[in-house]
Amino acid sequence: MARIKQDPAIEAAQLARRAEDTFLALALHDVKDEFAAEFIEAEMRWKAADEAFADVVPSTRAGTLLKLQALLELLRAGGACDDSLEVRHVRALSRYVSASAAPTRTAGAFLSPA
Repeated sequence: MARIKQDPAIEAAQLARRAEDTFLALALHDVKDEFAAEFIEAEMRWKAADEAFADVVPSTRAGTLLKLQALLELLRAGGACDDSLEVRHVRALSRYVSASAAPTRTAGAFLSPA
């Protein structure tokens, strides 16, 4: 069977496409690894901060607002700007908790007779 020879321009374009696909796959893999490491570190910091606050800050609306304020300060100390998604998210949570009409109770309030 005779083999049909392809145009050299088509072969070059296909080779360039394969090289681009390989490059993008490697770059995406590196970015995913970097983000995964940052998310794991952020989660560990959140757990450490939560444990540090557990004995000091009560489980009330005021305690939640204190935790959110501390988180906002940590984000800013870490270099997050005021327009970053994280800072805007914490601010929105703070406004939601502040405006929440439902009263918050500690676990002990449910156990004590009314």
